[in-house]
Amino acid sequence: MSQSATETNELAGVAKTKSRNALAAQCSLRVLGAFALVAGVLLLSSWTLHYWQAAAYLVAVFVPLAIVTIALLARNPAVIERRLTTVELNRSQRALIGAFRPLFILMMFVPGLDHRLRLSRTITGAVSPPVSLICDVLIVLALLFAGWVLQVNEFAGPSISVEKNHPLIATGPYSIVRHPLYSSSLVLWLATPLALGSWVALPLFVLLVPFYILRLMEEELVLTRDLRGYTAYCKRTPFRLIPWVW
Repeated sequence: MSQSATETNELAGVAKTKSRNALAAQCSLRVLGAFALVAGVLLLSSWTLHYWQAAAYLVAVFVPLAIVTIALLARNPAVIERRLTTVELNRSQRALIGAFRPLFILMMFVPGLDHRLRLSRTITGAVSPPVSLICDVLIVLALLFAGWVLQVNEFAGPSISVEKNHPLIATGPYSIVRHPLYSSSLVLWLATPLALGSWVALPLFVLLVPFYILRLMEEELVLTRDLRGYTAYCKRTPFRLIPWVW
């Protein structure tokens, strides 16, 4: 190999390292920001440090999230880059996402307020510690499953679109349901109020189900129209979200 080719390869390697480091820094800021937001809302709403369910929940969410992020950065940083940089272009989906943001703050505020005022204990009875811990385990499994989905399908971005050279993924989690990332997200969200010790907050989190269904149905229309082979894949994999149910 000539000296110029060697220098070119070295420069390309340095540029790739810098790009990965920048991506890692951006990702770290996102994760730390999310941790600060969730922890802050739970602390503010409960107004106490004696809230073991919140501490366990933060560990259950952010430890596997950090592990999945580090693994993807090491193996396939394009997945992380796509999820950080892709913008939703569909107007109706932007409206749905815009409606979700204030709902998210409210959803995370209610369990802490419930803990502070003991609403569940008064109205329905307290969530038992084993139930909260089981929900924490479900959250960990959901996040690890999401990491598997992103490893299998690097095109699983936050936008409903079909990119150039977009392949049809039908293996791994996609052989079980057609939208495994949504499945893992729903498990995470529906387990969250009970992990935080709140029956009262559960109906708020259930409101996310129609949000995901609306998004899923619109995504199916786009994939059927623009992704070659998707119709045949739907016949082979009949379940959208929940195996043997729907």
